[in-house]
Parts: sequence; structure tokens; C-alpha cells
Amino acid sequence: MIPLFLKSHQTCYTKTTYLNWNYRRYTERGNIVNSDIPYRYIITAVITVMVLTPLLVLQVSRRWYQKQIVNDQTDDVVFLGKNFPSPVLTGLVRLGRYMTIRFANLVLLIRHLFTRIAALTQLSFTFPRNPAIILDKASLMPTLGEVSLIAVFTVVFCVNCLNFSPGSILIGTEYGNLVQSHFIWNTFHECGTCAFWNGYINGGAPAFVETRGAVLHPLVVITTLLAGVTNGSKLMLVFSLLMAGIAQWWLARVMGVGRFARLWAGCIAVVGGHLSMKMESGNIILILSTASAILLLAPLLDLAISRRRSSLIMSGIMLSLFILSGQGYIQIGFAAAILPVFLIFLFDEKLQIKPLWKDFLMVLLLGVLLAGVFLVPFLHFFPNMTKDADKLFTNYQPLEYLPLNLVVHDVDFFKITLLGHDLNVYANYIYIGWVPVILAIFSLAFFAQGRRRIITFLWISLLLIFTICSHEFASWIFQYMPLISSVRWGSIISGLSVPFITALAALSLDCLIHASWWPEIRLNLTNGSGASLSISLLVVIFPAIFSVYQLFMFHQKWITTTEIQLNEQVLNELTPSSTQWIGPDLADYSWMYSLLERGVKITNVWRAWGWKGSENPKANTIAVFSIENPDRGDVYATYKDIELVRHRNNQYAFISVGNQSNPCKARATGGLITVSCANDQAGILTVQENQWTGWNVSIDGIPAHLLPVNFLQVNAPAGNHTYTFRYEPWDVWVGLGATILGILLAVWLGLRAPKFA
Repeated sequence: MIPLFLKSHQTCYTKTTYLNWNYRRYTERGNIVNSDIPYRYIITAVITVMVLTPLLVLQVSRRWYQKQIVNDQTDDVVFLGKNFPSPVLTGLVRLGRYMTIRFANLVLLIRHLFTRIAALTQLSFTFPRNPAIILDKASLMPTLGEVSLIAVFTVVFCVNCLNFSPGSILIGTEYGNLVQSHFIWNTFHECGTCAFWNGYINGGAPAFVETRGAVLHPLVVITTLLAGVTNGSKLMLVFSLLMAGIAQWWLARVMGVGRFARLWAGCIAVVGGHLSMKMESGNIILILSTASAILLLAPLLDLAISRRRSSLIMSGIMLSLFILSGQGYIQIGFAAAILPVFLIFLFDEKLQIKPLWKDFLMVLLLGVLLAGVFLVPFLHFFPNMTKDADKLFTNYQPLEYLPLNLVVHDVDFFKITLLGHDLNVYANYIYIGWVPVILAIFSLAFFAQGRRRIITFLWISLLLIFTICSHEFASWIFQYMPLISSVRWGSIISGLSVPFITALAALSLDCLIHASWWPEIRLNLTNGSGASLSISLLVVIFPAIFSVYQLFMFHQKWITTTEIQLNEQVLNELTPSSTQWIGPDLADYSWMYSLLERGVKITNVWRAWGWKGSENPKANTIAVFSIENPDRGDVYATYKDIELVRHRNNQYAFISVGNQSNPCKARATGGLITVSCANDQAGILTVQENQWTGWNVSIDGIPAHLLPVNFLQVNAPAGNHTYTFRYEPWDVWVGLGATILGILLAVWLGLRAPKFA
């Protein structure tokens, strides 16, 4: 290995002298000429490259910077530290300048348009000279470069999941069940507002009250409408991880962390096990929900520190996206463990309440209004919902073992019931490694150097997160709040701890990098010039980079796809010509997913919630493995080890006349159901679809009245008739009106002058 000489009190040799001396020393010891171990050459070359590459890059960058000085183009040069100019980031900055100018022109065009409208309509619009959203070129250009680096890193990490070939879906045992609610956007293409009803699963339900999915999140809506559920989910996964990385970077920037440390924090968020391991079960909704939580944390903290009007608006928008991001577990954890800690920012040094509380109330109002399209239907439907409960809290881990999940990456360890694990890997796995954990602990050493409230906020939130998802806390709070037993998977909330640990680690990393007490290594060349390198590069930066690389290699295998290989004949048999409920009882959600793509309605599917006092509709056709059907009753077809059983009495739509029932042909697309019946006598038409306020029916275009029962029923006159059922709820339109009101409020706040404390 070529030695580098220390700067202090050592003789300056030429580069050639060092090489000759080094070669002679190793030859005399027999380590090169007489060695039988060839890998030493490789180790020598690797270490040489690792040491010399930063020095060469630094030398090239400095020469490039000298040219920039000659050309008088140093105003927008980006530095990585005090003396490290970056040609790459500077190029990205200059590339984004054209986009910034165009955006500013667009703002002027909008103002001109409003001015013309005012002249024509006698309305008045007031435009401040300094709007709340400020285009600061000096800060926007480096920001664009840093975000671009995180985006490139995310795409490289997710490259295996960007497989858009037919039959390729994301991995995960429950993936098909978790994204079933997204299929309503397929019906939106066909019939528009019929997408308000999700009629695919267990008798159907209002589509916009879905809690396990994120059906109304803009990322889900846009990707699904543009690319379909299969490929849209892949894009959604990539953008969710990118959201997490940008949010963590944003949080570090709000805390005043330097460029390298905040880029490192963003990369850790992208490759951390708290997100990628959710794909062990295919739970992309949890990834989206966790990323949305971090994305809300950054502007909220900035609002608490600076009271900027732009941070208030962004906090309201991010709060609405967080509400729309599904699952509920992350939302409960955020509300219980993080939001209360913001109270420490409401008081000054004299314990007087600051006016900040008004800003927080405005954020809440703006977020609730923007999420109204979900909240209004949800609150309307909530009294009719039922959910499984676990009074023993078997899925909660003891508090003393929870932090160990941060440093254990053996997946098999989480598949055994040691240390209170519940065998669900995705719920407990939050591995980020020892480097971030040690750096986070080291942040306590910088408490006296400023940012005390921020460090206190991060540590208290971290401790509360681990507390509320522990078995001890759940058992204690159950005595006073029995409803907590419905939160069955509390260990999922522990994933919120990683953003706080990463933020604390980034703070420590930045302080260590910029510490003035590091010695330097210097390399002197024959021409009298040289280059110096701080020891911090070896002691701090290299381990930080290695921690990202380690997480990248551990977790990239979970961000990938798999090929669906199902019997096409069985799928064709389970796809009826007239609408029926189908039961693929094959213990594999791939069957469910493939049938949903064909528009088939599926019953007896496990759901996290259901209707009070209702039962699932009975299946007309069931697919079952032969070994699970020993009596072989009602089998009408067999394909290898799969038998198809048909229950002809279980019809989706039928007319009952006394003890007899006559089947009818039906076509159901979301909240639009058309039934054609021919009956000699008057009877009652039953459609096995859950009835809820908003359904109406017409017979041959003439309005009729539904009967007050669980399924859709109407009196059916004798003869040939066409029955049309439509789901037209009032709550969706009221919620949509609230969302529009929230948008207008955000625009109004944005046009006001910036407000600072």
C-alpha cells in the first residue's frame, strides 16, 4: 500500500521516491515477489484507489474552479464543504435556471390574467410584491441539484421493480389484497362516478371510505389512471421511496444540517428497512403512509421554528396527503407520539404561549378541508363499520426489545417467536444499522451547542413512539381505553422511529464533519504542490457511506417483481359471462389479483374491517384444491390439483316468487348495476350487493323504491323488465366541496404577504 505522509514534522519526498521505497520495503519482506496470496494485490489496488480518487477529484474540481474564476462565473458555484467546489452540482444548478425563469414568467402570466378578469368583472385582486412562496434563486439551484441526486439514487435502488412486462407484479404475500381498492379507478374509465362504489369485494362498500388502501391519494390516483393497477403500483412504490428520501433530506435541511449529512439522511430513508421490508408482505400502502408522515414532519417543524407562511401552507397540504395515505396505524402513531411534542415550541423562555398556536390551528383546518373528500364519507360510514380486536395484544413487542430491531437484519430471526416477535416480518423489521444508531446517540453531546428544542423534540418523539407501540403500554391503556384493542398491529408504528433516529444521526454527522479539531493528511508532489485531506473523511464519512451501501445491498432484493404463473383455464372458468360472486379459495392472493384485473367480483375475502350485522354474499363458483374437498360434491371441472365447484342456487341477481327463485342476467360496474329479468309472476328482485344510503333503482327508466334490507331488493312486476341500480351518494359531493374550499383557502394564504415571527 502506498503510504501517505502526515503533514506534521515529516520529510517531503517526491512521489517517485515514495514508490521506489515502498516497493523495495515490500520486496525485502517477501510480500510481493515471493507471495503466494494474489488477493493482496487487489487489496493494495482498492485501498490506493479509495485514497487517491478523492484527491484526484479534488484536484480536478479546483482546476475547474480556477477557470470559473477567470470567466467570472463563480456566483452560482456549489461547494461541498468549505473548499470543495462541485462541477456536477453546479451543472445541475445552471440547468435548472432556465426552468426557474420560465416558472417566474408563468407567475407573471397568472397575475396578468387575474388583472384582466378584474377589469372585465369589476372584481379586485390584491397581489403583494413578495408572495408567500418566494423563488430564491440562490437557494433553489442547490436544492434542485440535491433533490436530483436523491432521485437518481432512488431509481438505481428501485431498478428491479421497473419491470413493466405483462404478468409481472410486485412481490409480497398480501399484495393482491392490499391494492384491491385501487381497481375502482379502472371503473372510472368506463362509467365515471360509478367509481364511488367498490363492488369488487364481499358485497361491496363505499369506495372512498377505504382505510386499508390509499384510494384517494393523488399518487395512487395518477399512477393508476395512467398506467393501470399493476404498473401504476410499481411507479407508486418508486415515488413513495423518493418521497421518503426527499422528506428526510428536507427535515435535515430545516434543522440546519449541512449538504453531505442531509444527502446521507435522504439516502438512508430510501434504503432503510423500515420501508423496504414492508414489501415482504407487499404492503406498499404502509410505505406511502410512512413517507407521507415524514413529509408532514419537515414543514411542521419549519413552521414551529420560523412561522413562515409558505411552511403553513405546505403543512396543511402535507397533512391532507397524510390523512389520505391509508392504513391508519401510522396516523394513530403520529397523532399520539409526535403531535403532542410540538407543544414545546408553543412556549417561550418565560413559559408564555406564542402566537404559533394560531398557525397550528390553521394547518389543521386547511388539512381537514383538503382531505374532506375522504373524511366526510368516512365519518358518514364509520358507525356501520366493525373491526377485529385483540385484547391480549399478541402483536405488540415488549418495550425492552423494540430498539433491538434497529440493528438486527436477519429476516429468519423475525420469523420465530423470540423477544416477543409475532412472526410478521414486515411489522417488526426496521433495520438501519449501527452507524445511524451510534450517531443518533452521539447527538446528545451537541445538546449544549444550540438547537436544544429541536434535539429535545426529536428525542421525546422517539421515546414516545417506542412506548406507544410496546406491549406494556397497550396493556395499561386498555384499562382506560378498550377501543385500543382494535389497533391490532401496534408494532407497525415503530417504523416511525427511523426518521427521528436518522435526523439525529445527520445532526451528529454534520457536527463531526465540520469539527475543527481533525488532523489532516497531506500528499506532496515533485512540483511543490500538494493536496490535503481531513481525517474526518476516513473516520466519519467513509463509515457513513458504507452504512448506506450496506442497507442498499440488504434491502434491494425486496424492491422487485415476480411473475404470475396461474392456470389460464381456471381463470377463464372463474370469469363468468354474467355477473356472479366468485370464491377462489386457494390461499393465494395472486388468484384474487388476476381475477380483479378481469373485473370479477370476489367474496369471502379477509378484510381488516366489515359491515355491522351483515354477511358476505354466497359464491356461485368456488375454486378449491382437491385435497381440501374430500367429498368432491358439486365438482363440475378439475384442472390438475384444482377443482371447480358450482352452487347454482347462489345467484348474484334473482327474482323470488314464493319458494321459487329465477336467476337474472346482470352486469355490475362499480355503482352501476343493470339487471334483465323475465318472470311470469310478480316477485322480489334481490341483487347480492350491500345496500347503503345513496343507492336508488329504476325499472325501465321509472324510479322505484328499494326495500329496507341488507342487500339491494325491489318489488319486481311480472314480465320482461330492465332494472338499473345506481349509487349516487351525497357525502362524496359534500366532501369534494370541502376539498375545493380547502384549495381556495390555500390559494388565499399563498397570495398573502409572508409572515414571520
